[in-house]
Amino acid sequence: MPFFTFHQNNSGGVHTGPAIIVIIEAKDARHANFEAETHGLYFDGCNNGQDCPCCGDRWRDARNGEGDETPTIYGQTIEDYLNAERCWTKGYATKDIPHILKICEDGTQTTH
Repeated sequence: MPFFTFHQNNSGGVHTGPAIIVIIEAKDARHANFEAETHGLYFDGCNNGQDCPCCGDRWRDARNGEGDETPTIYGQTIEDYLNAERCWTKGYATKDIPHILKICEDGTQTTH
């Protein structure tokens, strides 16, 4: 089953939960988007007034044809991404907002 990665844009200059990056294992993009919304992600934030129009939408929905066989961030495994010198999103994580949230199809959740 594929994994879909949702990257957060810090619209308005702030990040929100559930994490800076959310990875969801799902049957397809439609199911990944549904699961994302149940965890607080939303799409089309500029049009519905949730996000800053000059910064752009906070989250982008997954689309058909996307998804990887293993959890990846910018083409790297989670571990390789976290160990990379250019892991720019690390600095945005806080005790309230984890860096990465991985949600498996069986409901298991892991934060990094």
